[in-house]
Amino acid sequence: GPLYFLFISLIGKIIGWGQWQAFFVLFLTVFLFYLSIVYVISKRVQNKIIASIILLISALLLVGQNTNLSLSLFQGTFLILSFYFMIESISAKDKYDFTYIISIAFFSCAILSRIEVLIYAPVYLFALIFASLNKKKPLTIFNKIFTCFIVVLIIFMVNKLYFDFTFLEFFEHNISFNHYYKNLNYSGYNNPFSLNFINNSYHLKLLINNGLTFIFLATLLFKSISIFKHNKIIKRYDTQTQKYFLSILIIFTGILLWFLSNSNKDYHLFILAVPLLFFVLYWGEVFSKN
Repeated sequence: GPLYFLFISLIGKIIGWGQWQAFFVLFLTVFLFYLSIVYVISKRVQNKIIASIILLISALLLVGQNTNLSLSLFQGTFLILSFYFMIESISAKDKYDFTYIISIAFFSCAILSRIEVLIYAPVYLFALIFASLNKKKPLTIFNKIFTCFIVVLIIFMVNKLYFDFTFLEFFEHNISFNHYYKNLNYSGYNNPFSLNFINNSYHLKLLINNGLTFIFLATLLFKSISIFKHNKIIKRYDTQTQKYFLSILIIFTGILLWFLSNSNKDYHLFILAVPLLFFVLYWGEVFSKN
């Protein structure tokens, strides 16, 4: 997608081009990714010990990675913020659904960084439905969709006008080429499923080594028990349950995308790591309550 090139180009126009400038862009990309993590932690996790553990595990995700990770980090920044605002929009009190619109803006930026995250679109549709049902005088769903479409179109057109590409070129570079590249990777293998299993096993090993798998499973266990007890007491499904459902849907979608990507590249680990990390960021406070 063009957005990361736009980011690099604008910085290059300010600080120039060269080796140290490239290091600065990489540093800024990493900084923005962890800034998004810190932002969600500040909103969701009040226990300082738990927050520190989550930050440490998120830092360990960089172990063994190289500079090819930069695009995944850039995209991950927008995904984490988008997921957060999308889930928060369910219970947000803002009259004109600004929280949801902000989430769509960040989601659009993530798509324009790398288009495969478009697979998360159904999750945002569920959030839109929940938010509309929960508010007494909500805008109609069609009005919200139209508003979000305008936001997406503006972000896309900024990139389109800057780089002067057509819609057909965008499709060829982001859809056709990736389809060709995936088929090229499969060539020479009689059993693509076996290759997929090998690649995914490699990523799982990395996630286990850095501790994200364990803290995710622990968070999932504690939060599931908490939600079960919560629903048993109030005997109905409220916004808390809706938020939990959306976070689980994010996980399943991320797993599906990771499996379909069929890549053994280290930096593609973040296809799975970002949704798992977000789940821990959003529900990490459950440890202090238990």
